[in-house]
Amino acid sequence: MQINKNTLSELQSIDVFDLLKKQKNRIVNLFIIALALFIAFNIHAKQSKQARAYKDKITVETEKNVLLKKLEDIIKDFEAYDQVMPLGETDELVKTLSEIAKETDVKIISLRPQNRQIVGNYIKTPFDLKISCFSYSVLGSFIAKLENSKEFFQVDSFVVSFDGGEEGVFGLTVSNIALRK
Repeated sequence: MQINKNTLSELQSIDVFDLLKKQKNRIVNLFIIALALFIAFNIHAKQSKQARAYKDKITVETEKNVLLKKLEDIIKDFEAYDQVMPLGETDELVKTLSEIAKETDVKIISLRPQNRQIVGNYIKTPFDLKISCFSYSVLGSFIAKLENSKEFFQVDSFVVSFDGGEEGVFGLTVSNIALRK
């Protein structure tokens, strides 16, 4: 490219400050746009961080709610069981049944408390028992000791079955009868 006198004079006549004056509005607009983008990016980053923190809090609170629901269900189950059989009474009755079984050489296979029943001035507390023993005389002494114990027990039902072994397996429904307090 050749520079001649006309081109050189044109270049000299163009002043940088004149150019800035002519493009002043564009430069200001570009600066305002850049500043607005910078501010918008910072606001977006801050709100994004806040949104993540809220999502984390929601997750934690949801987990807490699930645990509280499980705890509530456990408490309901415990209260239902406590209505069926108050803890102190159950312990004492199970202990008495176990002692009588041990004294008479009877093995308790399973023992399941049932719903308490209020009958007039009495409370009837039934238990389903599955026991095994070697002879009917051992079974008879077990039932006799039950019915003569300090805790009043009565045998409501009785089922005999043999599992093919030497011992007989018996199903009993035994109820404790006590005065209402």
